[in-house]
Amino acid sequence: MKKKMIGFCLVLFLTGGCATIPEKVKVLEAQTADLSLRLKESNAHLVALEKENLELKASLQQQLNISKALGKEKAVHQSTIGDLRQNIRTLLAAQMGFLREFSQKAELHDYVGGELIIRQYLEGNGLTLVDLKNTIPSGGSIFGTWGYFTSPCSYVVSILRKVNEKWFVIWQSDPVEVVKTNLQTFDFLAPVSVEKGDVMAYTFRGIVGVTFDRGTGETLYAEKALRTGGSVERSDFKGKGDKRAYSLGVVGIFE
Repeated sequence: MKKKMIGFCLVLFLTGGCATIPEKVKVLEAQTADLSLRLKESNAHLVALEKENLELKASLQQQLNISKALGKEKAVHQSTIGDLRQNIRTLLAAQMGFLREFSQKAELHDYVGGELIIRQYLEGNGLTLVDLKNTIPSGGSIFGTWGYFTSPCSYVVSILRKVNEKWFVIWQSDPVEVVKTNLQTFDFLAPVSVEKGDVMAYTFRGIVGVTFDRGTGETLYAEKALRTGGSVERSDFKGKGDKRAYSLGVVGIFE
């Protein structure tokens, strides 16, 4: 009996095992087909990447060529601009020289300031003088400062423009260094545009080397230096009752 049971089980095992082989083959074939498809897709993607890489290299080379061309154009442009600026500076310098020479020979300069004479008083140190009597008469340009000096000194010329109740500092000269006494004239580096009503101010860094009279002018003073872009008011200054007149001013050409 036992032999019959063992034989029966062996038959069942063999018949069952044979039945699963075709299914495994089918699974392997499906996996092989899937792998083949994925390989084809990977190859296609690789081809696309290689094509994109070639296109990027071509685009990069094109950008490099454009950058190189722009660099050459920029160099030429800068050279042209530099030459133009130099020509403009040369032209302005020639015009300034002509204006100065013409005004000196023909005495056509316009002077704005106190009369250039020896006056009675000499005092003060580190003062800013604001000449409210001799304002700019009309639009034009100033190109220098004149003064009658009794001692060496240093000062800066400022243009004040009134807005409401304040004067704003719209321009300042480089320091004017006075070495000699008596009548001295100094040119600015370039002409400066002015408008009617502009007020001239003079800031002395040390001794005020210009004399003044009382009762004939309207120059106020303060121990305060001016700065470009800053503002001042009338109340910032002293000397309202002195009516000072200084031998100091600016020269230019006005309309």
